[in-house]
Amino acid sequence: MDQVPSPEILSAVVLPGTVCAQHVTVAGYVDGKERILLERIIRLGPPPADDFPTLPGGQLGYRVILDGRPPLRVDIVFGSGLDYQEYGRLAQMATAAVAVNTIPALCAAPPGFHTHQTLPLIVAQGVNWS
Repeated sequence: MDQVPSPEILSAVVLPGTVCAQHVTVAGYVDGKERILLERIIRLGPPPADDFPTLPGGQLGYRVILDGRPPLRVDIVFGSGLDYQEYGRLAQMATAAVAVNTIPALCAAPPGFHTHQTLPLIVAQGVNWS
């Protein structure tokens, strides 16, 4: 995991010299050959002076790259007007929603240690999909 020190205090309480960005890489191997690679770049604000990849124009979103036949690259860009603070707030709510939506399945499960493999598929509750 690569980390970038914060060049300045951002909108959140991040002191100069502390971590403001991370580049995490996880690889999966089969028979000694890399078959899948996941890279995740997380920033607390506009890109500092790092060499991590960014979306065009510094936009917020995700990039998915499939190096195969055919090779694919998809940029999922969040709508305009979404700043780093709002994105962070929404990401925190989404993270909490997973835990909250797991409660009914855990209550219905037998006692013991549970994972995604021992619980049913967890989906959003109370959402009107129409």
